[in-house]
Amino acid sequence: MTAQYVLSLIFAIVALPCVAMSQIRPPNYEEALVPSFELPDVLLGRDGKRVESADGWEEQRTYLVETLANGEYGFAPQDQVEVRLESFDDGSYTQGTEVYDAIRRRQFRVTLIRNGRSVAIDLLLWSPRHASKPAACFLGLNFRGNQSTTDDPNVRITESWCDSRNPGVVDNRATDASRANQLDRWPIREIVGEGYALASAYYGDIDPDFDDGFENGVHALYPDFRCSDEHPERWGTIAAWAWGLSRLAD
Repeated sequence: MTAQYVLSLIFAIVALPCVAMSQIRPPNYEEALVPSFELPDVLLGRDGKRVESADGWEEQRTYLVETLANGEYGFAPQDQVEVRLESFDDGSYTQGTEVYDAIRRRQFRVTLIRNGRSVAIDLLLWSPRHASKPAACFLGLNFRGNQSTTDDPNVRITESWCDSRNPGVVDNRATDASRANQLDRWPIREIVGEGYALASAYYGDIDPDFDDGFENGVHALYPDFRCSDEHPERWGTIAAWAWGLSRLAD
């Protein structure tokens, strides 16, 4: 299990192990309505003893990851998958008639292949063009397509399934009207201006968030590892997104 996978699990806010998030609980804003709870001791080991030194942390880390996977996220498959990378765009950030040469825009088609099946993920990458050393990179999923994160007209509109409740989506397909409708969540110029890189991919390329019995997305690469009543501990949607992020990080 990779470090990127573990970090992706930690950053996930809510998850269901084998069901897409189709049933959303109403939010609670009243502190008095929060039931009593006690946070578990993350240093309390499998044997009931506390970890008291760095020497015992690796085993404890494994125990915590297994606990999260077994009780909430599901276990992702460990079999290797072939990763192919194809660049289809290399330019500068464009906003209207303005071209910002200091911000390099690259787009890649990342294809995951296993046993004759494949899944394609479009990865959008922004980076400082004139950096004197490799830039640290923020990698995250977007939820309306890469085109929703920027007003740059050169960014490809996703071809994957989209939620028709989102603006600019018709019959579960994104249109040009969906471009830049989540621009405020992706401050590209500010991040790259500080010397960092920013990469994003559409979550629907990895695993669309609707229930079809795990026949689509990266789950389709592992039909022999599908979550079921017999194997409820296997990966669900959140774990699939984290696994996909790990492949992009690779």
